[in-house]
Amino acid sequence: MRVLFILSLASFLWSCNGGSSESSMGPVDLPAGAIVQEYSDGSGLSKVTVKSGETTISEGDYLDGRKHGQWVEYKGDGLIMSITNYRNGLKHGVALTFSDRAEVATKASYYTDVLEGEFIEYNRRKIKSISNYSGGKLNGSKKSFYENGKIQEDSNYKDGILDGVAKYYNNQGDLLFEYVYEDGKIKEE
Repeated sequence: MRVLFILSLASFLWSCNGGSSESSMGPVDLPAGAIVQEYSDGSGLSKVTVKSGETTISEGDYLDGRKHGQWVEYKGDGLIMSITNYRNGLKHGVALTFSDRAEVATKASYYTDVLEGEFIEYNRRKIKSISNYSGGKLNGSKKSFYENGKIQEDSNYKDGILDGVAKYYNNQGDLLFEYVYEDGKIKEE
């Protein structure tokens, strides 16, 4: 069951990665303890497995000496810690982190190593917060939720700073406060 889940997740993430492209960057040293196996298809890709003793701690593909495609990092007990897509050594596409309970903890999107798009935090399979990023900065809506699923905060950001209407709620979903921010400061009316 676990293998089927991982294979399904890997397939999904690869499809979100947008394929591959040629690297114009120079080689980078492989991690210590890396086992390299070149694919026989002539793509230039190599399968890299990094171990600590007998335990695999990460694995993925290298192209021209850089991470390229999907990389999986493992905790010491063998559970997946993260699945991240790379292009030319930079985070590019979907990145997931996992809790000690093997549940998705965060889901992020990257474009050339910079957060871009939706960033979701989970707490035991429930959404804890949803934020939007542009150019690596919080931009647009940010929503936080109580454990019961009710909204806790609904605010807007511009270049990482509160800007616009911000609403704060109690754990029953009733509005407690509403402020209007301009450049991170409460706007006086």
